[in-house]
Amino acid sequence: MEPQVNLEGRIQVSPNLIPAAPGALPVFRLSAQKPPEEFLRQTLRGLGVEANRAEPLSKLPQLAGKEPAGAEEFVGIQNRGHLGAYWSMKSGDVEVFPDLVNQKPEKFSGEAAPQFQRAAGLAKEIFSRGDILAKDATQFTIGEPLPLLGQTAERNPGGQGVTDSARLLYLTYVPVRRTAAGRPVYGPGSRALLAVGNDGSIQGFLRRWKTATPSGEVKEARSSLQVRSAILQHLEPFSRVAQVSVLSVEIAYFDDNVERLSPVYRVTARVHYLPKPTPGTNAVKQLADDDFIVRYIPIGAETLPGLTPQVGPSPANPEGPRGVVPAPGVVPAPGDPTVGRYVVRNDDSNWVADANEFWNGVTSWGGGGLFSNAQYYWAHPFEFTSSEASYVNSVQVALNEVHGNWWFFTTYQNWGDGVDIDSIPPSQGYGSANGGHLDYWILHSCEVVP
Repeated sequence: MEPQVNLEGRIQVSPNLIPAAPGALPVFRLSAQKPPEEFLRQTLRGLGVEANRAEPLSKLPQLAGKEPAGAEEFVGIQNRGHLGAYWSMKSGDVEVFPDLVNQKPEKFSGEAAPQFQRAAGLAKEIFSRGDILAKDATQFTIGEPLPLLGQTAERNPGGQGVTDSARLLYLTYVPVRRTAAGRPVYGPGSRALLAVGNDGSIQGFLRRWKTATPSGEVKEARSSLQVRSAILQHLEPFSRVAQVSVLSVEIAYFDDNVERLSPVYRVTARVHYLPKPTPGTNAVKQLADDDFIVRYIPIGAETLPGLTPQVGPSPANPEGPRGVVPAPGVVPAPGDPTVGRYVVRNDDSNWVADANEFWNGVTSWGGGGLFSNAQYYWAHPFEFTSSEASYVNSVQVALNEVHGNWWFFTTYQNWGDGVDIDSIPPSQGYGSANGGHLDYWILHSCEVVP
């Protein structure tokens, strides 16, 4: 095996990882499918939802007076006061949301659980329907069933240790895997999923899937050395703050869910941060996990729309000394939930991009009119510990973009200014029980909760 190439000691990639591209690879043009409205109505009726009450999302009471752009394109049905399902008349995208509160969990018996076989059989039946996944120039297979498990953890008397309950199975998810020209397909499109309850009923459904038609081909004129140089160029921003090791390179397809399926190199890499003395930052004994990233590099002259994150605002530094209540970024409208976002410091810019994408998702088709963007700060430990009442516990929805480990996360790269969740006493917890406001805490990181 050839030795690894190490450029300036920061990026490691073995030439053996780079596959030889075939002489030519087809490109596919995408076309929207019609929403499977009859299937959706049957599914919703099975959930006890009045399916005849479908209406444009712009007509929902929650959006009254908001006049969101593009909302006329989407049709939805409410379920117990919440959005139960929606579909797009333009793109054909469809989603039915499971009602997790009313599921009937059962004790999980492992990979041989009878619910798995039942769910896989139902998925095969549903996804073989032409109104769900139309036949085209690509192929698909039914993926392995995935369990949604629930478990409670209760702190023992005296605060020493935690007692866990038995693992309970709530839902079984069955995904669909698409291939084009014998290569796996990735990206925001080519996604289909079925959620099956323990009684064998359909509880949730997702389809972001367009039909594909051959539309020309591309040829890779670069040598493996030139492809490696392109990989290094894509990974260079990470190497400014960390060591990067390429783990795999495969030829695949990227579905932009808009126009086409394009051939790409799919690159996976490990990003390992190196602790170094930094004024005002405390190194932790327990490092959070390394980052594992995926990058897509076009083959030939193809371009990949939608891969470059849109430029968005950066977080602000918390105002005033620690413990001082920050000035509100936005005065919430009466009844609007407040959102706080807290992003790891001095790290890859994609953490900021993720935080902005989260808010973009909330604000899409007018949803931003329902929420107040109350806080958007660089993460510091005091926002979650000594001054939590002014930060994470002052908003209703909090998003962490941080590195994590079990019951622990860092706010400076993956080695500095850590927060040990176990060290927060119950008397200083979050939510209304402690006089706070936090209802939902979204931890976008590695395995903070084991």
